[in-house]
Amino acid sequence: MLGGNVGLIGIPAISLSWFFKYAYIKYAYLSTMWFAALDEPPALDIATLDPVDEQRPLWQLAILFILVAGVRFVAEALPAAAWIILAVFAILHFPASVAILGLEGNRFKAI
Repeated sequence: MLGGNVGLIGIPAISLSWFFKYAYIKYAYLSTMWFAALDEPPALDIATLDPVDEQRPLWQLAILFILVAGVRFVAEALPAAAWIILAVFAILHFPASVAILGLEGNRFKAI
């Protein structure tokens, strides 16, 4: 069993994973509730916490790693002005990628 080898650090990691999965579900609900005339928010149940079903938080983490790796690569290869410009772009790009991934679920548009 994989969970038995993680120890106590696994409890916050799983809780954080569940939090971000439900955050994306709640975000999708809030963005569509006006158009679909939904009355109540989605309930947090075991089906919404399935790690195979909801992949948006994992893709958002991958996008964050891509941005950080790109900034670090440019910081080592080019002068300071270039990586500062890229870092500002990455900081401004990240909320937009969260919005695109939350609304559409398309990871390629979010990248």
